[in-house]
Amino acid sequence: MYHKRSRESAAFSRSLLDTKKDFLRKENLIMSKKSELKRLSQLLFPVSKTADGGVPQEVTDALDAALAAQK
Repeated sequence: MYHKRSRESAAFSRSLLDTKKDFLRKENLIMSKKSELKRLSQLLFPVSKTADGGVPQEVTDALDAALAAQK
């Protein structure tokens, strides 16, 4: 009985590790796409800062729309 639980525990741990690796891989992909979108939006909207020092609303809207489309 102990060996069976040990095998099940090891299998579950491997499954969790695989899930974690998959999640991190997807997270990295999303972050790289977000960086690429930010870079491209800076090309489309060359004014990088508004008068108050913030990001132009167009850039924020474009990033939000792109991230929403990925979900």
